[in-house]
Amino acid sequence: MNRQKVLFFSRDPGATNQMVAVRELLCETIEAPPFDVNVLRSDLRMGSGERPGFVVMAKTVGHTVWGQAGLVVEDWDKALASISFRDRLMAIESLLGDRFIDAVITGADDVDEADTVLLWQAAKVASIPTVAFLDDSGNLDVRFRDRTDGRLVFPNIVYCLDRDAADGLVALGLPKPRTRVIDNPHLARLGRRKPAPGETTHIRNLWGLGAGDQAVLFVSENTAEMAPLRQTGGWDELALLTEVIAGFAAGRPMGHVDPGQKKVSVIVRPHPRDTIGKYEAFRRPDGPRVMVSNAGTPLAAASAADLVVGMDSALLIEARLAGRPVISLVADSRFNRRFAATSAGAEP
Repeated sequence: MNRQKVLFFSRDPGATNQMVAVRELLCETIEAPPFDVNVLRSDLRMGSGERPGFVVMAKTVGHTVWGQAGLVVEDWDKALASISFRDRLMAIESLLGDRFIDAVITGADDVDEADTVLLWQAAKVASIPTVAFLDDSGNLDVRFRDRTDGRLVFPNIVYCLDRDAADGLVALGLPKPRTRVIDNPHLARLGRRKPAPGETTHIRNLWGLGAGDQAVLFVSENTAEMAPLRQTGGWDELALLTEVIAGFAAGRPMGHVDPGQKKVSVIVRPHPRDTIGKYEAFRRPDGPRVMVSNAGTPLAAASAADLVVGMDSALLIEARLAGRPVISLVADSRFNRRFAATSAGAEP
C-alpha cells in the first residue's frame, strides 16, 4: 500500500516555523509531542501512526526557514511560472494532481499572500483534506478571504495556538468543530533543539564583538511595509530603534546592559520581509556601535546577545522561553501581557 503524500506549503517565516515543526511531528518519532498527532492524522484521513511521504513547497522567505531545517524545498513560484492570477486556481489543481497529493498542510500567511487561500480552494475541488496552522491571530478577516471576490475561505481544519484565535475564526463563520486549540509546535521544537556548541561564540565573532562587549539584538518587524495593507501593532520600528540608540548614547542603561560599564553594540536583525537597506542609515562605529546582521538562525542570534529588544514578534517570546533577557518596547504588547509577572517582561 502506498503511503499518503502530504504537501506542505508556506511563505512567511512564522507560518514556515509551524510547518517545519508539524512535518517533524508527522514524519519522525518525537517524545512528548505538543498535541495528539493522531488527531492530525485523522484530520488528514490517515491511519493512526501512519508516517506519510511529503512534498515541501515554499515561496520567498519560506525557503530560508525550511533550508535551516535541512529540508529540500521546491520553488512554488517556479512551478507556477507565467501563470496569471486568473488561471492560478486551475494551475494549482493540476499541480496537486501531477504530484499525487493526498493531503495539504499550510500556515496562514499574511494578507498580501493570495496563493495560500487558492491552495485551500483547489484542494477542496479535488476532495483533498486541508489543515492550516495559525502562528498568530491578527487580521483573520483578511487572511481567510479570496483576493478576487472577498468571500471567506477556510481549510477543513484550523489549528490555533489559543482559544481567542479559535473564537475569532468561529465568529467569522468557521464551525467550532473545525478548530483545534493546541500548544505551539514550533516552540516545542525549539525546546528540543538548542544552538550547537560554539554557535553563539561564532555569531559574536561575526558581530565583531570584543571581550566583555555587550550586544543588544534589536529584532525588527516589517510594520512600515505592511501598514498600507492591514492593521498593524501601531508602532514605528524606526522611531523605536532611534530611541534605543539615543538612550545608550546618553549613557542610560537598558535592562542589565549599562553603557557606562562596558561597550555596547546594537545589532539590528532585519525582518525577512523588510525593505532592503531599511536600516543602513543607522549604522555607526561607536557610542553605541550599530550594525545590521542576519547572522545565524533567529534563536541562535538571540542566544548570542546579552539582551534582546523589539516590539511584539514571535522571536521575543522564543528568546524569553529560551532563558534570554528580553524587553518589549511596546507597553501593551502581547509579549508584555504574557510575561507581566516580570518587570516589563524583561528578565527571566
